[in-house]
Amino acid sequence: MNKWNEIDRKLILASGSPRRRELLAQMGVLFEVIVESIDDEESFFREYPVHEAIGRLARAKANGVAHKNPWALVIGADTVVVHNGEVLGKPKDREDARRMLKGYSGGRHQVLTCVSLECIEEGFHESLVCETEVSFRSIEPWEIESYLDSALYSDKAGAYGIQDDAKLFVDSVNGCYFNVVGFPVTTVISLLQKYEQWKKGIVQ
Repeated sequence: MNKWNEIDRKLILASGSPRRRELLAQMGVLFEVIVESIDDEESFFREYPVHEAIGRLARAKANGVAHKNPWALVIGADTVVVHNGEVLGKPKDREDARRMLKGYSGGRHQVLTCVSLECIEEGFHESLVCETEVSFRSIEPWEIESYLDSALYSDKAGAYGIQDDAKLFVDSVNGCYFNVVGFPVTTVISLLQKYEQWKKGIVQ
């Protein structure tokens, strides 16, 4: 049996992301998906520095579901791209996506994902941030337009998915590849291990 299916309570993924669902399923974990919307996610980044903002937002996503399912272990996550100090979430429209992709061309940007794990009944909460640096080769304007025509950018933080056609833009990845997809697997495993240690009284 998969080790993570031996966890003593139901696991809930508080995210509608199909990439996160797919990666968690590939880990062999049994879970269900419950999503609670957060009003004005951008306000977190207006009020706090990026690392604090992404942590607060990931926990808010987990916490909202956890309070309605206090016996469950809930995973929340949030991903942003940072380029030249600007925090980039999902593009507002095609023009916004074009601006982002042009900005990455021939340079580097950072992808940050915070994963939050919470169980109200156990009084447990931990969050971890994973950061990956991605370098893009110089992209031709027609390549950007072709990618935009596919509409693959529309629901992606930073306006691209490294697992789809945008992989052709990537020169190198320094750090966790799955973080760029939006769900750093080793970070999730680390949090599940922390929960197990908490249950055994190893960490307080």
